[in-house]
Amino acid sequence: MGYLADVSEIDSGLPHLHRTRHRNSFRGEVAVIENVRLYKTEVSAMKKNMSVLDRVLRTTLAVIVGILYFTGQLTGTAAIILGVFAVIFLATSSVGFCPVYTVLGMSTLKKEA
Repeated sequence: MGYLADVSEIDSGLPHLHRTRHRNSFRGEVAVIENVRLYKTEVSAMKKNMSVLDRVLRTTLAVIVGILYFTGQLTGTAAIILGVFAVIFLATSSVGFCPVYTVLGMSTLKKEA
């Protein structure tokens, strides 16, 4: 869940808003602090779209690439490219969300009945 402030209410003088003054003791400056009510909003940008099997496969491939790299079997440009993919695979599998799946409109997650 994300939170967004309704900025249009800042100057409307509604009772739930109040201003407080704070004096900075080092410079003698006065700052006006405004409290704004926050509204809950549904953020659907990162809904899970990866199944457990998909996540396990990605993690396994990333670990294999890591092992091959650290044992010296994978070097050069291939190591860099596969290393980048391994990091992406680890990140997406840890979160359960793949942005490429969203762009392609697919999901490996079973639909809830």
